[in-house]
Amino acid sequence: MGLEEAPTRRLVFERDSPRLPRPLPRYLPPDTDRRLVEALEASPNGCAPTLFSLHELTGVRIGELLDLELDAVMRSWAKVRG
Repeated sequence: MGLEEAPTRRLVFERDSPRLPRPLPRYLPPDTDRRLVEALEASPNGCAPTLFSLHELTGVRIGELLDLELDAVMRSWAKVRG
């Protein structure tokens, strides 16, 4: 198939892509992330900073993070049910 056989009109339009039901989440800007980590470190909940770090470093979903059992998070690995 050569260039002479290529379609002369546009084949794919923006409206051909499906719309998402809601926008994708945005990342946290660095200053917001820093303030959040500081607030978590000041929190009386000792697990909060660790869990947030686990979320940030691994990309685990919040629902998966909340479902973790206490013994699931070890020193160098995490057991996530999928």
